[in-house]
Amino acid sequence: MAGEKVELPSPVSLLMAPAAQAAPAAAAAPAAGTAKQFEFATPLATIEEFEPLAGTIKEKAGILEVSGSECTITVKWDPSKLDEAAVRKILTDTGHPVK
Repeated sequence: MAGEKVELPSPVSLLMAPAAQAAPAAAAAPAAGTAKQFEFATPLATIEEFEPLAGTIKEKAGILEVSGSECTITVKWDPSKLDEAAVRKILTDTGHPVK
């Protein structure tokens, strides 16, 4: 900038600028589904047992999300593919029935 005149836009013109500025990316919409928290009939011995169990459940068709602790598990599923009874059966089949 060897002596050139520099003009900066006014704050007002920045606020009124056309939509040429990139709009912030919209947050990803959460996957639609039905979710329920279940209590294990027998709690897991340690929290370290939860991740392998969650991984096994996530592989099942219709399961969207799995989270929880050694005492509870929250499962989100696609209601067009599974109902609550089917989710309970999946949990029982993994050796971890719920109340």
